[in-house]
Amino acid sequence: MDIDAITPEFLKTALLAWQRAHEPPPEILQLDLLRSFDVSSDAERSLRLHDYLQAGVQERLTQQRTAAGLSLADTPPMTTQGVTAVLRQDFGCNNSELETWSALYHHYFVPFPLDEAALAAALPISPRNYRRRVHTGLERLVQLLRRAEMDAHQQYQAEHRRRHLPAPDYLALFGVARQLHSLVELFAPSSPVPFVSIEGLGGIGKTSLARAVAHQLAEQNHWRDILWVSAKQHRLSERGELHPFAAPARTLDDIVNA
Repeated sequence: MDIDAITPEFLKTALLAWQRAHEPPPEILQLDLLRSFDVSSDAERSLRLHDYLQAGVQERLTQQRTAAGLSLADTPPMTTQGVTAVLRQDFGCNNSELETWSALYHHYFVPFPLDEAALAAALPISPRNYRRRVHTGLERLVQLLRRAEMDAHQQYQAEHRRRHLPAPDYLALFGVARQLHSLVELFAPSSPVPFVSIEGLGGIGKTSLARAVAHQLAEQNHWRDILWVSAKQHRLSERGELHPFAAPARTLDDIVNA
């Protein structure tokens, strides 16, 4: 999904659909963020995304209440009267961020519909000012969702670029930080170097270093893909025996063909 399409109005449409037990816009279920939830059906994606957004709003609401010195021990019952009491408490702290997150949460995430005019009158503020708080909350939630989607998209793209790379055969590399940094720098977009060779005695960790470089490059968005072709002619079995590879890459043509 195009991140620019995540707007307050679009998110409002999705939240109202969930509130009314309807399906949200199908586009929102295509977020890369949902890949991390490991669910297969649209119904599961919808539920997990709603829970994710609700948890994010609740977390920030709790942070603002804590900062305002409000007690979180006693939670009023989830009724219209209880919600009104909580809103009065939140709006009585003269904290605009607290008012924003409280209005957003109670407008879209309580399990029953609330009369907007009645809530505004109970605070008391004008319905217009109450709607302004809710809209500001939507803008805050859009920012959170966009950041999460950008992070998820970058992670997905990095995983996509790593799909041809062998998994590291080590838990950690020691003593090669300088070499690793220098090699990664050689592959910068501004670098004129078209070819890099890592040379040294056998068994000193050249392949491990090359793998580490490739995995770091996979985190950089300017790469479209990263391919790995091995020139090893033998592999060492667990019994310490050497076994030849059927068709090792011996020349540049072999590498290009592979």
